[in-house]
Amino acid sequence: ELSKDEELWKQISTQLHQPQIVTFPLYESLHQISSFSSIKEYDQVLKLVDENKELTSQLIREVSFDEKDGFQTSTVHVVRPCEYKIPGRCYLNHGKSVHVLVECRDGDESVMERMFYLFSDWMKAHDLIPLGNVYIQSVFMMYDKGCFVNYCHSWVLIK
Repeated sequence: ELSKDEELWKQISTQLHQPQIVTFPLYESLHQISSFSSIKEYDQVLKLVDENKELTSQLIREVSFDEKDGFQTSTVHVVRPCEYKIPGRCYLNHGKSVHVLVECRDGDESVMERMFYLFSDWMKAHDLIPLGNVYIQSVFMMYDKGCFVNYCHSWVLIK
């Protein structure tokens, strides 16, 4: 477990705020909740997650946005990675994307705006067109200097 955390920390320190083009993998959406703070909905969430895996690895926040107004709506999905689609089930959009590992400090109200401009500026500089959704998944959380610091994978699907 410690070596896994060390490897993750090495990845964080080298990739933090460094956009790159990757493929956002296919995830089945097992359930949706309105936000991480929807405590009343967690009974349903806990029935769906694999208790042998980190809870945060099974939750992905989907935020819609447009270039003019920035972030608009937000939903949290309970997800399971998969290799192919099965008809009749619900999936997150997947495919070519811009990925950024982002640091979020507890109480930082500007993180979504900073993330938006980081993506927007980088995509404009590389002539990339976003499809209007960002997916955010927490990968590492720690306590530092009196507050929680959360590191998140963030993907914006592109044309």
